[in-house]
Amino acid sequence: MSAQSIPPALIEKERRAGWPTIHPEDFCHRCGAKNMLWFADAPDWNVATRCWAAETGREGICCPLCFAEMYQEATGLTPVWAVRPHFPSEETL
Repeated sequence: MSAQSIPPALIEKERRAGWPTIHPEDFCHRCGAKNMLWFADAPDWNVATRCWAAETGREGICCPLCFAEMYQEATGLTPVWAVRPHFPSEETL
């Protein structure tokens, strides 16, 4: 799919149908923007997504911008985020 964003309601529809036309990590489940392959350390992820999971009853995929916004909402902090390439070894794939 080449769209730069999709409505979050479509993501919910795809989830209920078992993801027939998009991969669950292709778009942010919070804002619908195209998502890249990325990760955050577990402690930061847990802080940022705790309220979202409580509100929705599940954890979802989010884009880096939504992650940063949720982190700020959860902590009241506005950190500068470091972006760096990560090349996992074949053993971790």
